[in-house]
Order: sequence, then structure tokens, then C-alpha cells
Amino acid sequence: MKLTLTMFFSLPLLAALFLSYTTILMAKTAPKDVIELGTAGKNGPVTFKHSEHIAKHKLACSTCHHGIKTDEEAKACSACHKTEKVEKTPSYKDALHKNCKDCHKKYKEDAAAKGVKLDALPTLCKHCHKKAK
Repeated sequence: MKLTLTMFFSLPLLAALFLSYTTILMAKTAPKDVIELGTAGKNGPVTFKHSEHIAKHKLACSTCHHGIKTDEEAKACSACHKTEKVEKTPSYKDALHKNCKDCHKKYKEDAAAKGVKLDALPTLCKHCHKKAK
């Protein structure tokens, strides 16, 4: 009887602790959904939506945040990519342009190979950069 009562009260407590822990863990690793990239650029910032790239296009964090393990928290691009090129590390602007534009071009080419025509994939400055009005 004593064991049954202990189990009866312990299981909900353990479940609550587990749910609290996973909620905290997810909050630490989940990225901010909408971020602005390149705010200092002459063409204005780029609004980037994590949810669109993760859910809609099924991309892993490591697709853009290269060199990370799946259980690591991704760092901001600017943590490694600075205003100017440093040794073999491309500048922030060059890294983002190459990564984003190359991915968009490949996605469009892959779709075309499947017979799907995509016009909306951004590869030109004005498609991504929005100047302040």
C-alpha cells in the first residue's frame, strides 16, 4: 500500500519535472523566428524567417550554420564572419550572399529538373533587401 501511494504521488511529480526540463531546453535552443540580417548595408536589411526555412524547406540548422553538431546551439553568423575577410573566413556580407544565393539557385535548379518552374526564389538584391522608406 505504501509503495502504491509513493508511486501514485511520484509519477506526476516526475512527469512535471520532465516537462519543465524539456520546455527549458527547447527554449534555449529554439532560434528567434524572424531576424534581420545586414542592417548596416546600403540596400537595407534582409528579413529572414527561420520557420519558413526549417518547416517549409526541411532544412537542418547545420545547412546555414555550418560546422555545428545537431545538439549544439547555433551561433549568429556575425560570431565568426566579421565586416572584413579574416584569413580564410569570408566577410559577413560575402558569406551570407554566397550561402543564401547559392542555396536559392540550387533549389530553383532542382525544382526545374523535376519540371516545376519557380519564379519567387530571391536571388537579386531587391528580392531580399528592403530599403527603409
